[in-house]
Amino acid sequence: MRRQPAEVYVFIRASSRRCENEGVETDREERWNATVAASVAVTAMHPSVAQAHVDYLRAAGLDELEIADGSGV
Repeated sequence: MRRQPAEVYVFIRASSRRCENEGVETDREERWNATVAASVAVTAMHPSVAQAHVDYLRAAGLDELEIADGSGV
C-alpha cells in the first residue's frame, strides 16, 4: 500500500528517529526493514549489496523504480 506524502514524511521521521535511538537492527514493518538492510549494505565500508537484498526489497513490495532510486519507504 502506497502512503500519502504527509504520511510518508511522518513515517520516515519517526522511523529514522527510532533507528537512531535503537539501532538499525530494530524490527519495523517489512518494507522499512528491507530498505534499512539494503541501505546498511550500500553504506558499509566495503559495500556488500547482494541479490538477496534486492529479493528482500521485492518481497517487501518495492517495485523496480523504488529499488533503483531508493524511494521505497
